[in-house]
Amino acid sequence: MLEKIGGFFAEKVKRWLPDSLVFAFILTILAAILVFILTPTKPVELVHHWYKGFWIMLEFAMQMALILTFGYCIGISKPVAWLFDKIAGLISTPVVAYLTISLVSIGLMLINWGLAPVAGLFALEVSRRVRNVDYRIACAAVYSGLLPWHGGFSASAPLLMNTPNNQFIKSGVIDHVIPTSATLGSTLNIVLIIATVIVVPLFILLVAPGRAKKEFDTSALADASSACDDTAAQKPEEPLERQERAPADIMETSWILTLIIVIAGGTYIIPHFAKTGINGLNLNTVNFFFLMVGLLLHGTPRNYINAMKQAVRGVGDILLQFPFYAGIMGIFMFSGLSAIIAEWFASFATATTFPFFAFLSSAIVNLFVPSGGGEWIVLAPTIIPASHEIGASLEKVIICFGYGDALTNLINPFWTLTFIPIMSKLMDIRPRDFMGYTVLLCILFFIVITLAIFLVPA
Repeated sequence: MLEKIGGFFAEKVKRWLPDSLVFAFILTILAAILVFILTPTKPVELVHHWYKGFWIMLEFAMQMALILTFGYCIGISKPVAWLFDKIAGLISTPVVAYLTISLVSIGLMLINWGLAPVAGLFALEVSRRVRNVDYRIACAAVYSGLLPWHGGFSASAPLLMNTPNNQFIKSGVIDHVIPTSATLGSTLNIVLIIATVIVVPLFILLVAPGRAKKEFDTSALADASSACDDTAAQKPEEPLERQERAPADIMETSWILTLIIVIAGGTYIIPHFAKTGINGLNLNTVNFFFLMVGLLLHGTPRNYINAMKQAVRGVGDILLQFPFYAGIMGIFMFSGLSAIIAEWFASFATATTFPFFAFLSSAIVNLFVPSGGGEWIVLAPTIIPASHEIGASLEKVIICFGYGDALTNLINPFWTLTFIPIMSKLMDIRPRDFMGYTVLLCILFFIVITLAIFLVPA
């Protein structure tokens, strides 16, 4: 039954879902229409709001590009590729392949959503070794792993609220930090993580066709052991005759230089996390950690340079589209549209229902501003005071907001850019080929989250 429904959604979405850049253009137009309907903003003012927002996420876009390239470099290092090869070698059936890809993806995203490229590489390695894997389902399994990210170690809103002297404390919206033990460690978050680990793999297994669709069947690839050489572990440098090794070659192939840099990085990052724990997680520290780990795994500067040359091929779409989503964010922020949406939900909410409406408003706004941290900055100045006024648990509201943000990622193709450039090296695959399955999962998991919000205590 669910397999037929999944196939129906897959075909419809494939027909109608455009490229993620076109999707961003359509969302920009829709945001403008909402502004004209709900606010007194004039056309000229709207354009100024759009332009003003266009460049407010440049730092974040660069952080995103780095986290993708650094994560990719880790994934194609020899030790990680060896590990993937060993695990993939133990998998012989599509069912086990789908199950393993789902669980590995969820685990990696709970650690940090920036590991999406690594999840994609793992799915690629499994898919090219197992016959009759439907590559659409493998991609859907990877993307579905994003569901619990805002309840994991890289959760933007909970981590920001637990940061001393954060912008909300400085502006007087709150007067103290909200500890992560009350948000990430809450009963609601733990229940939702467990639900994700159970529901997502089961969903993937139930929607997977009994036989892979011909154009997405990996059987031929599984028969070709030399396929996809581009994603294999980095090959060692070509040995040079000792008499021909120039000083430059010696430095480029020196593991000693790499080790010195990694040790220097470790003297900062290890004490940092020892002192701050989970509160020390942010994009900058994660990027720095990924960089040091990648250097260590590749061994020499030349190996890492070669890995980066492969990695940067996949970040072009991210760099292109982030300004447009930042522009949409500017429209929401500077026109007051985000405050209107949040205030409307708060106007008829109670202490019991407000966490659900925070979840709902987050899910809606996330379609237009697919950035957990950016969206919290937009909505929090309205949500936090409303939570206090209504008497709702702010800790529960924060978690509900996070899952609303994560849920509708399954509808917006933007974050597929974190792994599609990698997985498309094995087979030509586009978001519209598999997002019908994730749209269906979004609908089903909306019910799961709603039940948890009303039945599970904070």
